[in-house]
Amino acid sequence: MMPHVAVLLQTPTEKPGSLAAFLARKQAHVTTLPLYDGAPVPDDPRRFDLLVVMGGTMNVDETERYPFLAAERRLVRDAMAARVPVLGICLGAQMIARACGVPVIKSPQAEVGWCSVQLTPAAAHEPVCAGLPAEMTVLQWHEDMALLPDGAVLLATSAACPHQAFRLGTALALQFHVEMTQELLEEWTAGKPELRHIAADFARYGERLQVYAAHIYEQVWNGVCIHAREREGRS
Repeated sequence: MMPHVAVLLQTPTEKPGSLAAFLARKQAHVTTLPLYDGAPVPDDPRRFDLLVVMGGTMNVDETERYPFLAAERRLVRDAMAARVPVLGICLGAQMIARACGVPVIKSPQAEVGWCSVQLTPAAAHEPVCAGLPAEMTVLQWHEDMALLPDGAVLLATSAACPHQAFRLGTALALQFHVEMTQELLEEWTAGKPELRHIAADFARYGERLQVYAAHIYEQVWNGVCIHAREREGRS
């Protein structure tokens, strides 16, 4: 069975980038849902083998201004309860925490640009982190941070944002933008001369970021394939 992936988009600019290319190479069946443009939030996550929850410029609790956030939170909660793999990036990582009833607060320091994160000792026992360096330079674009749900395994941290990545069951939350590409970063910084150096630094950091991303995607994909086989067995 070809794994079925749902990609939930919060804004038109926060696209799946390198993840989209990875899923295309794996020949995944991808359903892209632009929630910002009125796409309905699915009722049942069990029809998917992976939910990808992308970032966004809003706060995860702005449900009155962005009503789809409340339905999305329920979808993520139901997916985690059904052990459907979930990958949350930036706002998506915070959505995983909120789906567990955990607050999202201001990060000790806002991060915009290339920043260093460190793996925790617990990460050594997690396949998604195996082979990654103890310290990585990644692309950040946030001012909020999720608190850790009960039972979550903290995978990466930094002084500016102590909760950079965590795993909870079949959900992986990444505060940083592992999906970033040169093209996407150029789009984000267009018309903002004060941020042009961030795009220029992709030549310095981007290749390594894509190596980290490829490793993380492959580990997530392993879980996706297991879920697809189990779903096929139930059908």
